[in-house]
Amino acid sequence: MNKKGFTLTELIITIGLLAVLGLVIVSNMSGLLEKNKEENYQTFVKSIEEAACTFIELKVAQNYVSTSDCKTPSGCNVAINALVQEGLLSEKEVISPKTGQSVASKTVKISSHDNKKICTFTE
Repeated sequence: MNKKGFTLTELIITIGLLAVLGLVIVSNMSGLLEKNKEENYQTFVKSIEEAACTFIELKVAQNYVSTSDCKTPSGCNVAINALVQEGLLSEKEVISPKTGQSVASKTVKISSHDNKKICTFTE
């Protein structure tokens, strides 16, 4: 008798191995997606903080703000709307990758430590 094809046991084992392999791939991909989202958010925060520090430096250079204004313990705040108006950020750059909402109404805290500006954005 000429046997061609696979037995039922072979097919079940093959399907089971493919299912396990699929689960491993899906779980790894979801981890990569979460890591990518977090990296995008960190880049988003960094761009806002850099724009705020640049804004303060411009205002100091233009004599609108004194360097001692942000050296108090409470520091000072810069509205993100002001960063957009100055052209340091675009409307698209102030949309949070985490929430999908605009953060234009929020502020960035500027403080000084060891004569170094520290710009901190918290959503």
